[in-house]
Amino acid sequence: MKTSGVFFLRGRPCSSLINSRTSEQVHGWVLSLGERTSARGVACFTAIWPGPEADRFMKEHPQLRAGDCLSLDLDRLHATGNELRGFVTRCELAPPRWPEPPHTEGAERAVGTTAAHAPQSSAGPIH
Repeated sequence: MKTSGVFFLRGRPCSSLINSRTSEQVHGWVLSLGERTSARGVACFTAIWPGPEADRFMKEHPQLRAGDCLSLDLDRLHATGNELRGFVTRCELAPPRWPEPPHTEGAERAVGTTAAHAPQSSAGPIH
């Protein structure tokens, strides 16, 4: 089974030795992930990413931490005990969901205008 989407990290990626199909151990990364779902809240699972491509990505992004979002393709989804696991076939940093507001002179004036038009209590302005 395959899936893809934007998932958030539940913790920092962990470096690990992973058993390969040939019974050899290879270096890889274990990602504890979450996905927001409307019906159940958050679905949690683990993604395993072995190999040099994973090492290269982690070296380029050492700041990854809980809450960061990744756009992933996952393959070989399977249940192990009470946990769903899959293997990463593609990984990119997801764009920020809430971009920062522009820091321009016009934006500063707009903030001042917004404050001037804020609702006041029925008793009138406080002096």
